[in-house]
Amino acid sequence: MGNVGIGTTEPIAPLHVGNSPISNSSDAVILISRLVNDTGAGSGINGHAFSDSSTITRGGAIGYNSFDGRAIISGSNDFNHYAVFQNGATYGSSGTMGIMYGFINAPTITAGTITSMYGAYTADPIGGGTVINNYGVFVPQLSKGVTKNYAIYTAGTTQSWFGGAVGIGGTTTIGSVSTLGTPLSVAGSGGGIATLNSASSGGPYLTLQSSGATIGYVGGAGGIFSSTYNGAIGIRSQDALYFGTNGANIRMTIDKNVGNVGIGTTTPVATLDINGTAKLKKYSSQPFACDATHDGTTALTSGYRTCVCKGGTTIWVFTTDGTTTCTW
Repeated sequence: MGNVGIGTTEPIAPLHVGNSPISNSSDAVILISRLVNDTGAGSGINGHAFSDSSTITRGGAIGYNSFDGRAIISGSNDFNHYAVFQNGATYGSSGTMGIMYGFINAPTITAGTITSMYGAYTADPIGGGTVINNYGVFVPQLSKGVTKNYAIYTAGTTQSWFGGAVGIGGTTTIGSVSTLGTPLSVAGSGGGIATLNSASSGGPYLTLQSSGATIGYVGGAGGIFSSTYNGAIGIRSQDALYFGTNGANIRMTIDKNVGNVGIGTTTPVATLDINGTAKLKKYSSQPFACDATHDGTTALTSGYRTCVCKGGTTIWVFTTDGTTTCTW
């Protein structure tokens, strides 16, 4: 059988539609090749090489596909690839194209109910064959954009949902969200940024910033640090609270049971348990007026005598007898 031409007297494919002798495919069965010149026709003119404008009115649970790719690939040869739809357009105009789409999904719903709307849907392959790498969506490295290169871009405030774990910068995940390489940062609309960095030799740490200035960090070799703001820092521990310096050397302990504080010991048996010496400042006059609030406070005089605030009498007395007024 010979080739059939619609719009051409020299068809170069089994079915050739159009008036152009150009074919960019070596074995097209149906070839649409047209010479389209709408110069001066004004805006709003669209050209469609293929258009399905059917009117479908049927009852029952039926489906309809404008294009249905159901090729059967058999034999024992290797194949480089198979594509149901391939966009390999060449843009060579000296003008500017506003947008080039690879795929558009923009239906119009005028009545009835659509239970689920999928802009794009990918199902898991079925059958007994083997798939080495199974990607629902694959985007290779993008670098052609002069201003921006985004593998995925969503506009507006529409939420995104991922049912499984998400990996960023790596090929394996160890939690709901796993990042590799660049630190993970969370920014707020008020200028605050929290950055989690795991590249430090001292362990992972969280950096807190406000308007570009670091106000504190948690974790790593430095423990907990806060600056700039005069707010309080609260620490809660289910066990004893240890304070260490120079690595793993514990210098101070707060007991988990009654809150005893130990300096130089990890097992304090008194409210303040010091395993070592204590140095007191010498005062040439009372450090403050003795009152009921300061009752029991101890101070050292310039004559190396220890005195205690006797709150009931509002005077400082020597600890040797508890009655003699201190001389500083």
